[in-house]
Amino acid sequence: VNMLKSLDSYQIKSLPPCVYYIPDFINEEEELKLLKNIYTSPLPKWVSLRGRRLQNWGGLPHVKGMLAEEIPH
Repeated sequence: VNMLKSLDSYQIKSLPPCVYYIPDFINEEEELKLLKNIYTSPLPKWVSLRGRRLQNWGGLPHVKGMLAEEIPH
């Protein structure tokens, strides 16, 4: 419960109540590692949409629900 109270100060009031911005949630080293993993991922992970690219790392959409997918290392 204390964690939920502390999150309240990070809520973006002009957006839906599930949106938070937590500055420095990850450090610069973690950010660089994440970006490296994203940009060096295999081309099949990328889907091109109107003017942007997308990667889905949270499972694969399916008519019967999401299909689990291994989290990258």
